[in-house]
Amino acid sequence: MINQLLNQISKDFKELKDAITEQYEFYISAFTALLFTSRQTGYTRKELSTWNKADLLPYKISKSETKEESNARIISSFWRRYSLIECVWIKVVVKLLRFGINEALIVDLKNQLFQQVDSIEKNDTELTPDEKKVKQLRESHFGKFLMYTTKYHIEFSILVSESGEFAIVNHDSPSVVDIYKSFSEKTYVAINVTSLIKSFIGSDELSLDADYYVSILHPKEREVIQKIKQNAFKQVTLSLKDGSITHYYITKDREANELAIKNIARMLKKEDYQSIQCIGIDDSVVSYEEEALTSLV
Repeated sequence: MINQLLNQISKDFKELKDAITEQYEFYISAFTALLFTSRQTGYTRKELSTWNKADLLPYKISKSETKEESNARIISSFWRRYSLIECVWIKVVVKLLRFGINEALIVDLKNQLFQQVDSIEKNDTELTPDEKKVKQLRESHFGKFLMYTTKYHIEFSILVSESGEFAIVNHDSPSVVDIYKSFSEKTYVAINVTSLIKSFIGSDELSLDADYYVSILHPKEREVIQKIKQNAFKQVTLSLKDGSITHYYITKDREANELAIKNIARMLKKEDYQSIQCIGIDDSVVSYEEEALTSLV
């Protein structure tokens, strides 16, 4: 299951990389950059330290040779920053623990999802631990799943049974019914990973600039944001899925515009909208449907 899905993802990523290398790297860095503090993960340093000791985090922080050095390293490590991929994985771990999944089974799942997809060169000894981790994150199964499905607004879940069986489900795939049927006689938890990343990105606890939100949008959504930045529109209206409507006015006030762009990009990433209507300087009207902006073609 993993290898089959990964082969398709890798193919699409290669085509994307060949077509728009610069944007591809920018997109990847948004997921792998170590930007988030332990507080922003939503959990305490003590909790993160406990999960690290249990080997539940993607890449376990190694202990030093002496006990004193080890304690100092662990204390300092959890002041460190985490990537978006790690933050989402941590939330998956918490869901599994709360459901009562055995830690050993979670470690096994983690090892399979974070094994290296493309081998890291042996001469990477000059990389710092953080640089090596970033490189591992971008090549991991889970990292590629997350980046691919986020870019194309594909909803996916992880199913894990009490006995340790698991599956990754693409909700748009014809096989989704069969996968759920195969788990029907098992006690299992279904974790909607897409929902986790949307709630994390949409959290008011995060302090991210507009460029970060823009970097993880679908390319067509980024084109709309770019036109807004270029003052091609004087008003942007978002029709949301809950039936409400939000208006943003684009003026000559640069600071106000940056805030508006940040809010629009954040709303797009939360996938709460149905359509965007933009009124140009010449009063022309352009409308974009969410489905058209995020389609695979």
